[in-house]
Amino acid sequence: MLNDSLKILAIMARHYRQHPIQLLGALVGLILAVSLLIGVKAINERAKDSYQNASEVLAQPAKWLIQSQTDNAFIDDSVYRTLKREGIEPIAPYLSGWLTAKNGQYIKIQGLDFISAFSQFDSNNAQSQSTQTNDNQALRQSVSLAQLLQAPFIGLVSQEFASQLDLPKDNRLRFSNGQAIQIIAIDDDRLGNGIVVDIAAAQQLLEQPGKLGYIAIFDDAVTDRIRPLLPANARLQAQDKSMDMASLTASFHLNLSAISYLAFVVGGFIAYNAIRFSLLQRQALILRLRQLGMSQRALSVALIIEQLLLCAVGVSIGLWLGLQLAHWLQPMVSVTLERLYQVNLLPGDWRMSWWWQAWGVSLIASAFALYPSLKELASKQLIARSQLTGNLGQFDSLQSKLALIGLLITLVACNILWFSQDYRLSLLATGMITLAMPMMLPWSLQACLSLIAKKVPRGLSQWFVADARQLAQGLSLAMMAMLLALSANVAMTTLVTSFDASLQRFLSQRLNADIYLRPNPNQLEAIDGFLQQHASVARLSHYYQSGLRFNNRPILVSSSETIHLQQALAMKQQQPQLWQAFDNGGVLLMSEPMALRNGLTVGQVIELDGIGRFSIGAIYYDYGNPRGQVFISESDYLVKFNEADPISIGVKLTDSAAPLTLFNQLLQRYRLTDQEIIDQKTLRETAQGMFEQTFAITLTLNSLTLIVASLGLFSAILSLTQGRLAAFALLSSLGLTQRQLLALALAQNLALLLLSGLLALPMSALLAWALIDKVTLYSFGWTVAMNWQWGDFWQLLGIAAIATLLASFAAIQWQLKQPLLTRLQEEQGQ
Repeated sequence: MLNDSLKILAIMARHYRQHPIQLLGALVGLILAVSLLIGVKAINERAKDSYQNASEVLAQPAKWLIQSQTDNAFIDDSVYRTLKREGIEPIAPYLSGWLTAKNGQYIKIQGLDFISAFSQFDSNNAQSQSTQTNDNQALRQSVSLAQLLQAPFIGLVSQEFASQLDLPKDNRLRFSNGQAIQIIAIDDDRLGNGIVVDIAAAQQLLEQPGKLGYIAIFDDAVTDRIRPLLPANARLQAQDKSMDMASLTASFHLNLSAISYLAFVVGGFIAYNAIRFSLLQRQALILRLRQLGMSQRALSVALIIEQLLLCAVGVSIGLWLGLQLAHWLQPMVSVTLERLYQVNLLPGDWRMSWWWQAWGVSLIASAFALYPSLKELASKQLIARSQLTGNLGQFDSLQSKLALIGLLITLVACNILWFSQDYRLSLLATGMITLAMPMMLPWSLQACLSLIAKKVPRGLSQWFVADARQLAQGLSLAMMAMLLALSANVAMTTLVTSFDASLQRFLSQRLNADIYLRPNPNQLEAIDGFLQQHASVARLSHYYQSGLRFNNRPILVSSSETIHLQQALAMKQQQPQLWQAFDNGGVLLMSEPMALRNGLTVGQVIELDGIGRFSIGAIYYDYGNPRGQVFISESDYLVKFNEADPISIGVKLTDSAAPLTLFNQLLQRYRLTDQEIIDQKTLRETAQGMFEQTFAITLTLNSLTLIVASLGLFSAILSLTQGRLAAFALLSSLGLTQRQLLALALAQNLALLLLSGLLALPMSALLAWALIDKVTLYSFGWTVAMNWQWGDFWQLLGIAAIATLLASFAAIQWQLKQPLLTRLQEEQGQ
């Protein structure tokens, strides 16, 4: 039997040599499905590993942090020197910030004490000889400590990040603030997507002399000795970055995973369609092999081996492409995570589990495609099988069942969406709708074509519709994949467009000052006094902020003048006489994301650790913080936080004043850095860019999914055209010219696509509603008003139409160039 199976495989290989499109179609579907799935999976798992192993740069994870009492403020480096004089070890100082390079690139600077970081890690791991210890030894062999610690300072970057920096020939990176640093690229992925420098170099580059971001403590035992030595403006806080990052970014990664599975489903449809169609096209060949004495078992074994070989090739190439895709997408995701969540995404290792998962899902798709053919081989008589040649089957009953199942799934999903407030359930329901949509397409297409058939006149027009119904059966799976990709793209584009409109309104209201300052605390009083007396200043807003925890999550407690909050915050819900109660104290304003995440509403009373009980007076829209945020009155804040100084000042100018004039005066008078002063326009552009980055990878993956679907449709049309030789021959014999045949075939394929696009329209709207009003609301905590754009829909449909026309033209033109008799002989010989 094995010999027979091998002979059959050799015959199948010769068949594929004559019909390479069938082989390419199956491989393309598998490769693209696996590559998109593995690419996003690799990104997600690397990110989660980065949170789990949330260590300090070139060191082990810290147990405690010494930070400023005021959130996002600095501490004096004299605190570190005091602790060192007291013999407290192991500790290490860190300072980080962002600078703009001369070419406009936004780059993170990370400063540390190399000696402290290395020594504490190596001493704790001397026995274990861990990977990171070995990495530190390799680093010190590449660069001497003298180079790192002495001026002129050098900056360390990973080789991967160096390739993105567009460095000049002298490898000296110059920044917009006039600073520059020599760059050395080393093979160390722990450096992430930033420049690592000595703490003194970071203070110089960031123009923060004598300042530290925080001090990392690596041993629980020394905390009792540290507490009495801390100044009033510093605090000791347990480090739980791993848990914080995992919870803050859970919805972000869940959305990425959902898109990758959508891409896999689209690719799976394509692979299934190509494999199934290839098997149907070879029914005549299979019949002849049976007539020549090949057993049903030998044929089944040969087909199974063939599918295993296809899966092996598809998975191997798809896995390699997936890792390349992850490599390409990683900077995009890294920038999002670093800017929004302040976490480094470190490159990870290839995992064997990805290969097994890719194998598993590919085998499942192949098994679904292969099962009907194996069943036919086992149950049907040869004469019955012979009638399958050239016939794509009658699927009316199956289409009706699929449509009914799809409708039931949609109804269940809509009920879940309507009643659920859990983003995971909302995303599950959205996935159910996404899968149900293509299930209803074949029946819907046939129903539409049946209605059209009743309205068209007899003759060629009626044949056009009848043949289109037959064609739709073969193209149904490819059309389902295209419908899926098209609907998801339209829905996601609607989400991004709607979010952009909501964000613009949010920024217009929130950024109501002309200049924003975050000066050194030593300069704060002088700058405030100068601005109070300046003739161009209409109003000053002082912004206070500190970090607390609520329900085991980090939150921001903020405050400002009541008149500023009235103008800057857009309320979703509020109690009567809100601002009077707010000024009286004991009332807070809560961000929408925090309220939704904790199931809170106006009127409820909550306890904030260390500062007391507050009633929720209002819930305001907020697209600016991944963490929860509350505002309390200025009088409450100054009492609860011991007369803390503001961390920033907003300057509202008079109508006649020129913002640039005061901006330059402040720069020159107080020698402020780019991080200490910013105008409204620059701040708005920065905020817009950060939030656009949140959706950039989503749009990229959706575009890739649409490309995958277009390639699948292209492949299906090429394959189907080979089976329509008899129809073309019949029309040629009736007197139609090749040009008329080409136009007729193009019109058929285009009509099917346009019908699918119109059927996708209501589904796109339903998906967009689910994504905007349910998934985005409960995963990110953002209320977004739907902003439907007809132009986006027609643009995406146009892209799909171009793919269809190109595939149709190439396939049909190739067929029509051959002599009529030759084409018929080829078809009979298959």
